[in-house]
Amino acid sequence: MASEGADGGFTDVALEPDTSTLRARPLGRCPLGIERPEEVLARVGAVELTRCDVAVRWQQRLREGLRVDDPRALLHELVDEALLASRAVVPARDPELDAIVAEALLRRETLAALGPRVPSEAAVERYYREHPEEFRSPARHHLQGLCAPTQRAAEALRRRLLGGEAFSALVAGSTDPNARRDGGDLGFVTADTTGLPEALVRAAMALQTPGEVAPRALPVTTVVTPPAQPARHGRRRRPPRPRRVSAWWVLQLVERLPEEVVPFEAARRGILSQLTRGRYNTLRRETRARLREVFSPATAAAISPGALRQVRPPTGASTLPGRPP
Repeated sequence: MASEGADGGFTDVALEPDTSTLRARPLGRCPLGIERPEEVLARVGAVELTRCDVAVRWQQRLREGLRVDDPRALLHELVDEALLASRAVVPARDPELDAIVAEALLRRETLAALGPRVPSEAAVERYYREHPEEFRSPARHHLQGLCAPTQRAAEALRRRLLGGEAFSALVAGSTDPNARRDGGDLGFVTADTTGLPEALVRAAMALQTPGEVAPRALPVTTVVTPPAQPARHGRRRRPPRPRRVSAWWVLQLVERLPEEVVPFEAARRGILSQLTRGRYNTLRRETRARLREVFSPATAAAISPGALRQVRPPTGASTLPGRPP
């Protein structure tokens, strides 16, 4: 339960909800543990906005993972929504309903502004031309590989593979445990792959025919840090030193998928949707800012004198307990 300061306002935790009491809000009751929950902070027509309404909105923001740096802004937000909702044919009489009606009216006004500004066919075509990388799928090479500790052992495996021995029979002798576990499957590689050494990627992209084997074994050096050993007889052991491990790989191409380009007609609908969403979001921000400016005098008049002093921001409580800021 929150306490009150000497000036009658909230203390630093005055709006921090007691989540153990959070429940569905009965009519006329506040689900959060704050003092004087029904004290009216603002009036918009028949709608009264209370300390509880601000606390509930704050709790909603925190549950959405959003910061609340100044709860006073939430009071302005509630008043703006109530003013916007008052434009409805049947005005709401509750802050939660106001928020729903205000959102619907804001969407309506934004869509009205968007009507004549829907992206044209020329704009869609221009986007397709100017962003070719978004519609191109690079060539992908599916690889499998054999690993050996020395170049001589790797070249012996390569000769046996070229001689017709089954890859599945040779992979059991691979010295790489991951490759052995996965049957030697290294997955798909593109020219931009970063998870493999550059020399392996270059060799992989040079292979063109399924079943083709790289012309030579490829050296790969990795840095391995052994696991730390537990202390013995109360004496701590030195941390293990990283060591370089060299191995040799034999690559074979399983499948090659050529580069693909999405044709304009197949991409057109997605581009139009993306551009329309971008314009809608921009217009929504502009519409909200315009309405906020229009409502600014009414917002200030609706808030009770001294109300903002009672909704002071808490210090260090802009996130839910246990979550990082």
